[in-house]
Amino acid sequence: MNLDWSRRVPPGLSASWERRLFGWALSATSLCSLLTFCARYGDARQGLYMQTPTGNVLLPHALIADLPILLHRVLIPVWLLMLLMPILVALHYLHYRRGSMSIYLMRRLPNRKLLHQQCWTLPLLGLLLCICAVLLLLALFTLIYLYATPAQCLPPIYRRF
Repeated sequence: MNLDWSRRVPPGLSASWERRLFGWALSATSLCSLLTFCARYGDARQGLYMQTPTGNVLLPHALIADLPILLHRVLIPVWLLMLLMPILVALHYLHYRRGSMSIYLMRRLPNRKLLHQQCWTLPLLGLLLCICAVLLLLALFTLIYLYATPAQCLPPIYRRF
């Protein structure tokens, strides 16, 4: 299915540029969240071991921090990107108010929904993609936590996995 993305943004704006910019922003924020989690998890996992001259030895009865503690504020970059989507909607509406005030023309068109479709389509799609990214990141973080931690070091609630 080939969508004409140029009709999904206000006239004069580039849909491909907005999509590309959003893709880079989502990639950067997801990578930032992933690196933050890996750093926190690495520190927590390193705390399970004692360094000896022969190598690292697992401490007896050592428990890693709970997953929610390790996830604290990790997803903030993606949440901030999600908060930018309403600002993008406002910028789309403001675009119509510049210059010739084409907002009045858009309100007189037979398809009155066109104005709102052009202002809301890409920001809502961006919001949906951010939500999907958060869910995928949470799944990845959970898998890393469950499978990279020695089983005896997991808190009891996670041991049945």
